[in-house]
Amino acid sequence: MQDKISRVLGTDDESRERIKVKVKEFYNARSEIVHGKRDKMSPLRTDAAFYKGFRIARQSVFKLLSEGAPEDWNALKGDGD
Repeated sequence: MQDKISRVLGTDDESRERIKVKVKEFYNARSEIVHGKRDKMSPLRTDAAFYKGFRIARQSVFKLLSEGAPEDWNALKGDGD
């Protein structure tokens, strides 16, 4: 998942790597919340995960509105695809 998102949103290798890290941190926090481990997470980490997820979602919407969807989503292979 991180690879596909970073390929769509990133503009160069450096930005793609930053996006991959943010997506992974958000996904890990989301998983902990979904699987009942939220009480073990600090409020700061929960807030940071929400903020990162919101920024990625906002960036995705802006990108899709300005440039449209990729022609072939399947061509964006990664993360075990």
